[in-house]
Amino acid sequence: MNIMEDIEELLYFGVEQIDHRDGILCCMFRSQLYRILKKEFSENLFQLIQLRIAVLCVQTTAIWLKDHSPLERNARQLLNTICQFVEQKDLLAICSLQEDAEQLFRQADIIRDNHNNVSELNDIPNQEQLYAAAAIAQLVILARNEIPEREIHSFYKKMTPRSWMPSFWASLACSRGLPQSAHGCRYKMQHFWRWYIEIAVKSALDLTCSLANPQFSLPPALPSKTDLRFARPVPPVRAHKPRTIRYAFFEGYIEKTTNKKGNTISMQFRSHGQSSGMIAVDYRARTGIWNDENYGAEKYKRGTVEHIHLSEFAGTKKKIDIHTWVREKEANLLHHVAIYRTEWLISWAKIHWEHPFHPSQHLDDIRHCLESYNRVLETNQTAIENNCSLLQVGWCLCSFALNQNITRARSIFPHAWHQEYTRLYSHLDYIKRFVGKHFPSNFWPKGYALEPAQEHRS
Repeated sequence: MNIMEDIEELLYFGVEQIDHRDGILCCMFRSQLYRILKKEFSENLFQLIQLRIAVLCVQTTAIWLKDHSPLERNARQLLNTICQFVEQKDLLAICSLQEDAEQLFRQADIIRDNHNNVSELNDIPNQEQLYAAAAIAQLVILARNEIPEREIHSFYKKMTPRSWMPSFWASLACSRGLPQSAHGCRYKMQHFWRWYIEIAVKSALDLTCSLANPQFSLPPALPSKTDLRFARPVPPVRAHKPRTIRYAFFEGYIEKTTNKKGNTISMQFRSHGQSSGMIAVDYRARTGIWNDENYGAEKYKRGTVEHIHLSEFAGTKKKIDIHTWVREKEANLLHHVAIYRTEWLISWAKIHWEHPFHPSQHLDDIRHCLESYNRVLETNQTAIENNCSLLQVGWCLCSFALNQNITRARSIFPHAWHQEYTRLYSHLDYIKRFVGKHFPSNFWPKGYALEPAQEHRS
């Protein structure tokens, strides 16, 4: 695989690496791309490509730079000069712009010291032109190699703003502030990083592509229905992986690969660009490994299974058939993922859905979650009554909202809710809305000493 194929493979999974909670492209993904470019290209060519990516990102901020103030005029002039020098591959000329860049950054006045005397962003609304000016000034800082390499593309909260990459500053202009601020906009941040993955990097690598036109469109005024959904679209499988399948599972998807005989050789759950829980099997060597989403893992070797918990040896089983072990671990993987999805769904509703929350407006997502729970039950060949209380709560909430399985759900829910009351109490308002009229108002908050309401009859 050549360098362009390596980058294409990485970018293919890039959109998955955009966090759907804050809209930011994972810093580890950006760092990985940086390392690939640095490893494969000569030093001069690498610096040029890195600056081309940064300039394209900062060009997206030009739409917020009018001629209304000296700062905006100075910023546009400096950006045009930097763009011209990069097009001419004159990186030394950019370094000579240090004084202009420092003056522009001071003029933006967007950094303040907090109570610990640590520099932080003075994040205020309606200041896109200030973020743009800072992004332009950072281009010179990047060209002069004044951002420590260990801080390039690092998590922004761990660094002072003067170490943020120009691309991150540009994303702030697009999203109108940091994601956690009241005025920051998650879906506009997502819009920027999608463009970064799909257009900016490829355009920067094509040295014949002009930097004057970043091919960037304004972010949408409102989020799309897809952006607001808990269930995420499942990315297609690459053509060179014919024995790999993917299917939607809660807010992510399961990816499973089989050998020519149809036996599972790998399986994982992916969500928000991260892998959680996995199985890997080598049938020829009769070995395998499995880990859950938290602290458990197992190693299989020629009939012997070693169980590991919190990195410590926790027991051994012998004379276990490898196919039996794989089927069990597939079921375990789904089960471990499903246990915690109740909180994920409610947290998503709190952040992204309307206030007050109305389950009736999100029946597709809720139905998808119930189908995911039922897949777990089917794979484990067990009934919901025989599962852990946290999984029972999630299954019941989805059933109540969809008005399905009501008799079973009303029977299961009181005890399960009592078991998980302490864990889930902070979500009580949302849980009440899932349950609706299937329990009386005096059932809450703990509910364990009360009987279910009489079954609703339409």
